[in-house]
Amino acid sequence: GPVARHLQRRLDDLLHATDLARLSILRFIALSRAKTKTEVMRSLDEAIFNPAVSEQLQEEVEQYWGKLGLDLNLVFDADRDLDRAE
Repeated sequence: GPVARHLQRRLDDLLHATDLARLSILRFIALSRAKTKTEVMRSLDEAIFNPAVSEQLQEEVEQYWGKLGLDLNLVFDADRDLDRAE
C-alpha cells in the first residue's frame, strides 16, 4: 500500500545517500594522495563551475583506484541509482 511504498522510497533514498557518501570519501582519498587537503578543497570548489576541472579530477580518481584494481563505476553505479530514485 501507500505506507509500504513510502517506506521503500525512504529506504531507497537512504541507500542512495549512503552510496554517495562512500563514493565521495573514496574520491577524497584518491585526490588527497597527490594534493594537500587545501588543494583538494580548492579543486573541488573550482570543479563546481568548471567542467574541465571536474573531468580532470574524475580522471585522477579513476587512475588512482584503477592502479589498485578497483573500478568505482562497477562498485557504485550512481547514474543508475539516480534514475531509480526519481
